[in-house]
Amino acid sequence: MAGPLRAALLALLCLLLLSPLVSGVSRSWFSFRRPAQVDLPSWVSRRMLAANLAQPNYTLYHRKEDLLRKVSDIVKANPSFMREEVLSAKDGDYAAEVKVVTVEPWGFTDRKDKAHLLMDFGEHGREYISSELGLLLMQTLQKPEALLNVFGDGDVERGKRLQKLMAGTVIKILPMENEGGRRLVESGRLCERKNGRGVDPNRNWPIDWGTKEPDYDPNEEYPGTAPFSEPEVKLLSGLAKDFAPHVWLNVHSGMEAMFTPWDHIAEVPPAAREALNILLQIHKDLMGGTTCAVGSGGKTVGYLAHGTATDYMFEVLKVPMSYTWEIYGDFQAHFDDCFRMFNPLDEKGVNDVLTRWLRAIFRLVELMPSHPAMANSTAWSEPAPAVQPAGKPAATATPQPAGSQDGQQQAAPVKKEEGKAGEGTAPAQGSGQAQGHTQAQAQQQGTDASRTTTPDTTPKPGTAGAQPAKASSQAQGGASTGAGSKPGATTGATKTGEASSKTLSTQSGATSTVGAEAAGPNESGPQFTVVASQLGFGGSWATSFVVGAAAVAGIVVVGVLAYRCTRGTRGYDRIGARRSGSSPV
Repeated sequence: MAGPLRAALLALLCLLLLSPLVSGVSRSWFSFRRPAQVDLPSWVSRRMLAANLAQPNYTLYHRKEDLLRKVSDIVKANPSFMREEVLSAKDGDYAAEVKVVTVEPWGFTDRKDKAHLLMDFGEHGREYISSELGLLLMQTLQKPEALLNVFGDGDVERGKRLQKLMAGTVIKILPMENEGGRRLVESGRLCERKNGRGVDPNRNWPIDWGTKEPDYDPNEEYPGTAPFSEPEVKLLSGLAKDFAPHVWLNVHSGMEAMFTPWDHIAEVPPAAREALNILLQIHKDLMGGTTCAVGSGGKTVGYLAHGTATDYMFEVLKVPMSYTWEIYGDFQAHFDDCFRMFNPLDEKGVNDVLTRWLRAIFRLVELMPSHPAMANSTAWSEPAPAVQPAGKPAATATPQPAGSQDGQQQAAPVKKEEGKAGEGTAPAQGSGQAQGHTQAQAQQQGTDASRTTTPDTTPKPGTAGAQPAKASSQAQGGASTGAGSKPGATTGATKTGEASSKTLSTQSGATSTVGAEAAGPNESGPQFTVVASQLGFGGSWATSFVVGAAAVAGIVVVGVLAYRCTRGTRGYDRIGARRSGSSPV
């Protein structure tokens, strides 16, 4: 029995060695946030992965400073209806700036009855495509005639109706909320999700703050030491309270989805049903042939997220149309391949994503008056001023390559990839919603803010609009509100004192998947809709071949050992038979 037992033990050992690879190949994950990392055996060189990791292509994407410079240039070229604020706050040694652009098409007025839209891009550093959409939106808004054919259908009358809607709307745009996290990504930490000191800005809000799910990973979702502990979150909260938006739109990447509240509960609250109906209409009109999911974040994405901005906007500030949009995700990407996971890599992919979701934004504007909260609004009672386009009616803006000059069009650039990561300190102790509200109020009372105005009288030419294409989505995936990233170590902020200041410069597809709750509050359905794909140890044929070859080699070794052991046993049997006077047949 010694031989067969030895063979069995060796076979078991081989299986144990191969099991991490097998589980890594077959495991499925969401993309909204990255899952816990699958450890590879020590004999698998991580250089094999590093060689295939996508890197940002800065002919397709803008670096942080370049993107924000283009935003400022657009504002300076259009001082009659655009202005930029630079909000700043400091907590201890950590300081943050948030740039906010206010757009009131056809000129600033004293009207108080206009519809208010607050749009947040770039809340997570690794999600480059989000801020690119914010830039494209501004490039489109700077040319009122571009609205005449923003949907690419040639319907000029529809374009004129959209112009009238925009004339009754004020938009505040944060092109890149998390500048500190983006800075870390550009320094090489492609999976960074959190801010400059390791706190997830989309887990630092009071609603159910600090609650930890069983799979909680501080590298992805560290919520900070208390609600509103982060300067970025404090600034955004103050802005939202002052502005009182009718629409809150938080744009992320990690999957294709449109979410309503709740994020921390797996259901759509009754007060968000009408907002959900608007998303369903957008889905019907624009998301055909994609994997785009619709529903509440907590139910549709497959996991609960606590302390999110969208839940706060809906519950505390009573924003009737509170949304989180996920505009891209590649679920075939490896865990460490963050840029690929959260951003399209080639020109066509970038243009397709930006075109589709730019149109979705303007479709949201078209549908906004249908919400009951806007039933008695007089925002659109006045006609839009006449637009005199120069030349032909403008088509939808197409995204400009990052390397192009403002006002010029260039040939299509090459592929591009990016990733972002998250780092965090040891998780803070969460005590749920009640404690979160108390701590948030205490922290906000200690803030001292001041605002100064500095006029700028040197307008510069604006950037040329770009014309979007249609989005081609990648493999399916799931994401949570504002998500995904790579772990990194950071230290939770200890609040020692805050001074915040505001400086205002006036500067002149696949099959769609819909969450079960979308059908209606009383309909039964799956608890959540998951668009998931296999997360492989490499994600390419080469790495698949390596895994297969290793498995075959292991099986061959086990077979040879088993054969030799069995052969040896037969030899002993023959010897015994001879000694007993019998011979084998």
